[in-house]
Amino acid sequence: MINNNLKQLSTERWASKVAYDNKWNERTELLLQIAINHNLLNSINSFTEYGCGPNRPLKLFLDKINFTGKYIEADITKWRDTTKIINLNNCKNEDLEKTDCGVFSGVLEYLDDLPKLFDLIKNKHNYVLFSYNAFNPDYHSEVELLSKIQILSKRANSGWRNHFSLKEFLSIKTDFIVIDTGYWNGQALFVLAHKNLLNLR
Repeated sequence: MINNNLKQLSTERWASKVAYDNKWNERTELLLQIAINHNLLNSINSFTEYGCGPNRPLKLFLDKINFTGKYIEADITKWRDTTKIINLNNCKNEDLEKTDCGVFSGVLEYLDDLPKLFDLIKNKHNYVLFSYNAFNPDYHSEVELLSKIQILSKRANSGWRNHFSLKEFLSIKTDFIVIDTGYWNGQALFVLAHKNLLNLR
């Protein structure tokens, strides 16, 4: 269970523009490029960028490629009139709008219940782009156990609320199939397609 004070601190953190590093834009650009490499934009006419922040990195790159479809920016903070307020730690099915693709770049580590999220988005998006910094729980000695504790402490201090290994994490996405993967600054990148799309081919 997450301490309520920590939840409040997390909300306050993401309400400040200084909390956002422009370098993170690279991660979103790489996710989009992986999708482009697989010609997925031929099937995507609408995007939702979750955790868009003040910079809206996805929109920046969609504008560069002259994307003319629908774009929804979603965040816990209302950065502008067009921002749809969504708290992914406390949302319901009706809070999420249906679009072809949902993008979660640097978002999933801050969520309390990832299985619940994937259960929600399975009926909202045909494609999902996301990053995740997985935790390797394996240890075989006291030194490795100490390292594990230190890593967990560092993750918690970063505000991360879940600590799945890559294998555990991938087992959550039961309604989606991995199209391709990538890597950015220690984080795994994934492009997923809903399994129903593959059944229709």
